[in-house]
Parts: sequence; structure tokens; C-alpha cells
Amino acid sequence: MSGHVATIIHLTDLHLCLDANGDSLSVGDRSNLARWVERHRRTPGFRWVFERLAGHEEDPWQALKIGLADVVIGELEFAGQSGREPTVLVAQTGDVEALGGIDGVRPAERFPGFAAVFDLGHRVDVAVSSRWEDADESQPVCAWINLYGNHDVWGDVLAIPDRRWANELAILPGLHGTWPDHSLGASVGGIGFDVFRVNSTVVGAAGLAAFGRVGSHLPAMDVTQALTLLAERVDDASQASGTARAVRVVLLHHPPHAFDAHRWLGYGVAALQGADALAVTADDKHIQLVIAGHRHRYDPDRSESAVALGAQDPLRGATAQLVAGSPTKWHGGHTFPIYRLFEDDAGALEVRRRIFEYTPNQGELGAGIFQPSRVERNNPNWTVVFSGLPIDG
Repeated sequence: MSGHVATIIHLTDLHLCLDANGDSLSVGDRSNLARWVERHRRTPGFRWVFERLAGHEEDPWQALKIGLADVVIGELEFAGQSGREPTVLVAQTGDVEALGGIDGVRPAERFPGFAAVFDLGHRVDVAVSSRWEDADESQPVCAWINLYGNHDVWGDVLAIPDRRWANELAILPGLHGTWPDHSLGASVGGIGFDVFRVNSTVVGAAGLAAFGRVGSHLPAMDVTQALTLLAERVDDASQASGTARAVRVVLLHHPPHAFDAHRWLGYGVAALQGADALAVTADDKHIQLVIAGHRHRYDPDRSESAVALGAQDPLRGATAQLVAGSPTKWHGGHTFPIYRLFEDDAGALEVRRRIFEYTPNQGELGAGIFQPSRVERNNPNWTVVFSGLPIDG
């Protein structure tokens, strides 16, 4: 039976630069590295450039905090129209913090960006519960999954990712446990909807230049061990659901297909060790979607995608990749996407996307709003980005 299977609201690369109280702070004031370069190298404008590259922009962040609940409620209301009770998932795929944790404060204050994101999730939950409190229909299922990325473990010595921050992130609510994990399992219309997290963040010198590696959260595993565990998680989920028909999604920070990456900077930002092995596992285990962040931009069409230096081609078989911009960064378009997943009349998976874009208040004080992008605003039809992905497996 064709119909709506799930919706994924994708947030990534917020790069929040906050102090221990949760108030926005200049990246230059948070970073010893930025201050050292300014003082010793006498580099004019370095702080401004560093600010733009590493930190968030305040007005879009405030608009996201104000408007996300309405976006989620709108998707839940749409889901409720299907009669199938599809899940609405908010997937946050890492780089919440601009500069890792804060030294010299209480553990509860060490990751103010994550504290702000957890608070945002709570506010969304409260708004959703209020919307359906006195409603005749049952409340649709809403879930939130968090990951971390390379900026979340940023070290202030030459920006080398710091193992301390990875260890401390491991005990935060919603980030704890052993990854790869089976983060979400649901069923709609006889189709399973299973979401798995894979860590791609590397600590130590190996993580310089934003390189990634397919691996685990904790304990540490190499590529082979992590993908063996992922395969086991997929098999366990299939056995638990009692159906081979499922939409399977892997979330990670670094995308395995390094689209449009050139020269040393693009390759460094795009490189993911173990990408080919992940593609093999995804194909073998009938994982239809790999959703990631990190690149601050959207995937081009497969036929138009240039390939990085020795990097992997677009994912093989029936696996598709979805990468997003950033709602709080100028070089992320001040955007976030929503993916609606449907079973089509032929029993295959179709992915429809709409991109929400920040629009500032013209000539007024205060944050603007997020709304469908200018290209899509007057188009009632969502963009079909992938279709014909087999659900049987």
C-alpha cells in the first residue's frame, strides 16, 4: 500500500559559539588560537574571517529557536493526514559547537551548544504536547536524534581534535552508548523505519583538516569493526520488526561521497576514510539513505557530481546520499531541508525535499523567519530528489 512512511527534518552544522551561560559569544573571544594569531602574526582581519568560518550568526539562530516548533507541528499535522501514523524525526548530524568544550567550568556547562540544542528539543516537545493536548486525534510520533562532529571535539592547540571532549560527549544524554547503534525503530503500513548512527569524527592529529573516519562512538573501533557492528544492528532490527520491508537510514557527520571537492582544501574537508567500505555495507544491508552534514552544502544531481581526488563515486546500488546546508552559517545558505519519505505505487521509496531558508526582517530589529526557499515558495510540489529505491530487502 503506497503512502507516507516518515519525515526527517535535518539540522546540521549549527557551529554555536556560546559562553557557559548559553549566551552568544564572539569566536575571537573564545579562541586562544584566534587571539594568538592576531597578537603574534599581526594578521589584519583574521578575527573577522575566523568568526565567519567557525562561528554562528545570531539572528538565524534566534529565528530557528523561535520557529522550529511550528515547522515540526506542521509536519506532524501533515503526517496525521495519511492515516498511517508515520514518524517525524529531527536529525541533528553534528558540529553543534563551534570550538569544542569550555575549560575551567562545571561539567554541566562544558558544552553550551549542546545544552542549547537539548533545550530547543524540549521546547519543541512542549509545543507539540500542547498542540495535541485537547485534540480528538492521537498525537503523531515525534523523535529527535543527535550526533556530534569534528567541531564538537575541537582542540584549541592548532585545532587538533581533543580526545577529552569526545570522552565527555560520550556521557551526555542522547549521545551515550556504543555506536553504531539502532537509534530509532518504528513501523508504518507494514514497513519498518530504522535509523542507525555511525561516528565519523576522529580525535588527535588524524582529525586535522577536518578529516573523518568511519568508526565508533565509544569504545574505539576501526572501520571493519564498526561496520561489522552496523551490519549486526541492521540484522537485529530486521529480526525484531518481523519484516524484511524497511526504510533504513544511516546518520553520520562526514558524507561518504565527497561531491565537488577539489584541491587540498576541498579534499581535506571532504575526506572520509572507510567511505568505500561503508558503501559496500549499505548496499549489502539494503540501507537506502545516508544522511550527513559537514559540507555546508547540498548534493548535486548524481550525473553532475564531480569527484574528489581519489574519493568515492556516488553511493553504489540502491543507496542515496543526502547532505544539507547550515541554518546558522552564511556558507551553509542559512538553510535546512525537510525530507518526506513515501512508498510509491510500485512499492519503492521516493524522497521529496523542501529547503527552508532564513529570511531577515527587512529594516526591522530582531530575528527574521525560516520559510520555504524563494525558489520553492510558490511551488506546492516538493522536489523529488530520489525515487525507485527498493524497500524490499
